[in-house]
Amino acid sequence: MIFDKSSPLIQKHGAFYILSFPPQKPFTENELDSVYDLPFKKNFPSYCKSVPAWNMINSSITAHRGCYGKCSFCAITIHQGANIVGRSKESILKEAKRLSESPFFNKTITDVGGPTANMYGSKCKIGWCKNPSCLFPTICKNLIFDKNIYKDLLESVKKIEGVKNVFVSSGLRFDIALQKPDETEFIITECTSGHLKIAPEHIDDEILKLMRKPPNQEFVKFVEFFEKIKKKHYLKSYVLPYLILSFPGSSDNSTKKLGHFLNDYKIRTYQYQDFTPVPQTMSTAMFFAKTSVEGKKLNVVYPSAINGGQREILKNLLKKASFSK
Repeated sequence: MIFDKSSPLIQKHGAFYILSFPPQKPFTENELDSVYDLPFKKNFPSYCKSVPAWNMINSSITAHRGCYGKCSFCAITIHQGANIVGRSKESILKEAKRLSESPFFNKTITDVGGPTANMYGSKCKIGWCKNPSCLFPTICKNLIFDKNIYKDLLESVKKIEGVKNVFVSSGLRFDIALQKPDETEFIITECTSGHLKIAPEHIDDEILKLMRKPPNQEFVKFVEFFEKIKKKHYLKSYVLPYLILSFPGSSDNSTKKLGHFLNDYKIRTYQYQDFTPVPQTMSTAMFFAKTSVEGKKLNVVYPSAINGGQREILKNLLKKASFSK
C-alpha cells in the first residue's frame, strides 16, 4: 500500500483499529527556549524521602532535542524527530545560572547535552530532508558541523560563578567526534568525569549494518584518538561503551568476537544489555520477521535467563581479561 507519510495511518488489530498520527513539526529555537524558561520544579516533593533518578538529573541541562542518527533500534527519532533543534546559548546560560543558585546544587553540572551531546549546533545545508539519513551509511555531505559552538557553550557554562565542574554525560557519536577533534579533546580533558560514554553497540560489521551504525573501523579510530589525548594530558579516564547483545542477526560467535575485541583494546565495561523490541523501530520489525530490510533471513536469539545466553559468554570472556589502569 502506498500512503503519504504525512497522513495518519490506520491498522486493524483484531476487532479494533489503531490510529497513528504523524509527528508534529519540531519546535523552533525560540519555542524551545520558551519551554525551558518555564518554572519547572527541580527538587522532588517533600513527601518523598528520596528519588534515585533525581540524583542523576537534578543538575543536568538539556541543550537540544532530536537525533538524526536513526539507529534501527532507537525510538528517539520517532518521538523527538530527526531534526536537531537547539536552545540558544543565552537560554542555556540562564538555566545554568538558576541552577547554580539552587540550595541543592553542589557546584557540579552533571550534563549539558541531549540525545547525542555533540550534535548540538549541527545544521543541514539544505534544511533537512523529509526522511533524512544523515550518518548512514556515511556522513551526509549536506551536514554542517560548527566546530566551535558546543565547545564555546561548555566553556561559558564553566565560567558561571558557583560552577566548579561541567560534565558531558550524554553519549557522543564517535564518527561526529572525529570530525571535530578540538571540541572532542576539550570534552575528554575538561568535561569527562572519569569515563566517556560512547555507543558503538557492537563491533561486528554485519550487525552494525543492521543497526545502521558506523563500521567498526570508525570506533577503532576513535579509541586510538582517545588514547592519544589521554596520554598527552596524563589522564586516567577511559571509554565506557554501550553494547547490545542478542541483536537480530547476532550469534555466539559474534559475541565472542566482541569480547576478544574489548580485551585486545583493554576496554572495560559492565554496561551491556540484551536487545529489547521497541514499538515502531526497524529492528523490532526485523526481530519478529526474522528478516533484514533487504530480505535476508536473520538468526534471532531469545534470551532464556537473566544471566544466560550471550551475556554469559561476554561476561566470562571479560572476566579473563586483565586491564592495566
